[in-house]
Amino acid sequence: MTLPNGVLALNLNSGTPGSSTQVTITYSQPLPAGAKYWKYGKERVGDADHWYVYPNAVISGNTVTLTLTDGALGDNDLAANGLIADPGGVGVGGDATAIPTLSEWAMMLLSGLLGLFGFLAYRRTR
Repeated sequence: MTLPNGVLALNLNSGTPGSSTQVTITYSQPLPAGAKYWKYGKERVGDADHWYVYPNAVISGNTVTLTLTDGALGDNDLAANGLIADPGGVGVGGDATAIPTLSEWAMMLLSGLLGLFGFLAYRRTR
């Protein structure tokens, strides 16, 4: 994922815990096709900070409209305290999908079964 316009750090003080607001960001150039608004922070309490696509963003032409709620997804501290911390930016790419893998125990079981079948095949040929 690349952030062609850099990162914007908004810090909003509504004074009212749990309140929502809309922020419109206007860029000088149209945003690339497929662009998404990426945020850096926590999606859930206990998460480590990371980049994620923010679902409450609308991108049209050269504008991004964010709907931000204090204490909810999009507020970096996830606390309804009247303050919204919003580091993020318009990003392109980064649509990688996780590849499912087997657990450590499943891999050991699979290896054991392959070894057993190999041993049985070897015994048949003798």
